[in-house]
Amino acid sequence: MLDNLKNQFSKFTDKADISEKHLDYKLQIFTKESIVKNNPDLIPIISLLNSLSFGFKQPSPHAEIEDKLKSTDLLILAIYNKTPVGMATYQILFCGGKKLIYQARGIIPEYQKAGLGKKFVQIARHLCQPEIISARAQNPISIWATIKSGILKKTYPVEILYSQSPAMQKVLTDLITQRGFSIKEVNPNTGLQKKAYKMGQLGNYNIDTKHPGVTMVENKLYEIGLDKNNGDAVYYMGETNTSLL
Repeated sequence: MLDNLKNQFSKFTDKADISEKHLDYKLQIFTKESIVKNNPDLIPIISLLNSLSFGFKQPSPHAEIEDKLKSTDLLILAIYNKTPVGMATYQILFCGGKKLIYQARGIIPEYQKAGLGKKFVQIARHLCQPEIISARAQNPISIWATIKSGILKKTYPVEILYSQSPAMQKVLTDLITQRGFSIKEVNPNTGLQKKAYKMGQLGNYNIDTKHPGVTMVENKLYEIGLDKNNGDAVYYMGETNTSLL
């Protein structure tokens, strides 16, 4: 599937709005207008990259990717050796009266230790200027990458529960409804959504039990009742650190 992805991408000329470098990676950044303009070419690329990132046996359905891109305001592709190996999408929403970006990331396992997750969210924060950054995940490595970026003041529910902040609970419930879910599906105190992923554990990832940050997140997820084998996931978020502006 990786060769197929490389071949598919070779037909796609560089139409990104912005290009950046990160180590040996080229980052291609697409804004809403260019996503819409290049949608037919991006769909098969994202389909293959999504499957490789999460270990799916078949490319993700094109209709599913098309719907995803329709709601995407910022897309980042990480290119290595002329092949996309990582991506992140960001959707701008207004929840609890605050500007929020909802993040979804996927990185092929062999390239997951290059700091791409941290770099993606730093770029999105700079370009979108949100008040809050949020995502849904079950992988403590992914959650830690966002925490490690230093962008968030505090991360709910890892460092503080939603139950301790009515304002952030309002942001959470608004986000859930805007994403098309029932509030009853998500615990308003912890952000935990049971059976969020039908396949159970989403992707192949091994937890580094010697990494203090990852272990801290893993322990917190266990504490709030997340079972990745059951397909559980948690909505995590935080207000952005204005001192970084």
